Amino acid sequence: MGWIWMVALSGLIYKSLDYGGGVDIWNVSKADKIRFTHLFHNIEIVARIGMFFTKVSIVLLYRRLFITPNSHRSSISWAIWFIFWWNLLYALALVLTVSTECVGKPAQKIEKGECVNQFAVLICASVINVVSDLMILIVPIVAIWGLQMARNQKIRVSVVFAVGSLGVIASVGRLGYQAREAKRPNQTIIIMNVSMLAYVLPEPMKQTRLNFDI
Repeated sequence: MGWIWMVALSGLIYKSLDYGGGVDIWNVSKADKIRFTHLFHNIEIVARIGMFFTKVSIVLLYRRLFITPNSHRSSISWAIWFIFWWNLLYALALVLTVSTECVGKPAQKIEKGECVNQFAVLICASVINVVSDLMILIVPIVAIWGLQMARNQKIRVSVVFAVGSLGVIASVGRLGYQAREAKRPNQTIIIMNVSMLAYVLPEPMKQTRLNFDI
């Protein structure tokens, strides 16, 4: 499911190029700016749903690998379910926020797509996403070191799961970039860069983790 939503996301990002995506905002017509803003809202929704399914796939993999019939009440089991609900509630909250942000707003704001503080939404989403990625990275490594395995085996398997740190690095990079750039005027450039850092780069890294089997 994650790959399906990622393909849809790639299509939307490609479509945004028709409305000034990747072009300096002062070279984009007013009509295209409005279309670009509305399209970015769709990108946010599709990206969040896709990231949710990708992370759920990883969490369910952890459950299959580390949870036995006798360990349903272990700390690792609780941590896995906490990550699942964290990501589900996060995805629902962001999708509902973006979908309903213009309800009851003046027509002028709706036309421009400026109904909420986009800076606050993007920063909050980035912080929550970084925390989520860190939890997904840490849980399997902790679980591995609690198994009855030789130390060298634990190290090798931990390194495999540590591939996910690349996704965390991308998430942190997105947060730092947004905190610095999100309020600057050249949004048609900045939003495209954020889309690459937030959605296009981390997703293959997370999907790659699913191909490893202990």
